[in-house]
Amino acid sequence: MSTIRAMCPHCISPVDLDPAEILLAPAPPSAFEVHTNAGVRVEESLSPHRFTVDDLIEFHQLLNTPDWFAQLQP
Repeated sequence: MSTIRAMCPHCISPVDLDPAEILLAPAPPSAFEVHTNAGVRVEESLSPHRFTVDDLIEFHQLLNTPDWFAQLQP
């Protein structure tokens, strides 16, 4: 199994992580490929798709409906 070295944003020192300990954030395609090839799992919601302004407006409009929570239930 691979070990991935990352930089701790709090103490600014290197940290070695197992791929299972990593939650992959949006990343450039090259970094995405390197991490997934090393065994980092990607949550479906963390795929390289990003929210657009239209998505945000649509979500805002949804929150203004009385049954918004029920609409989000699977």
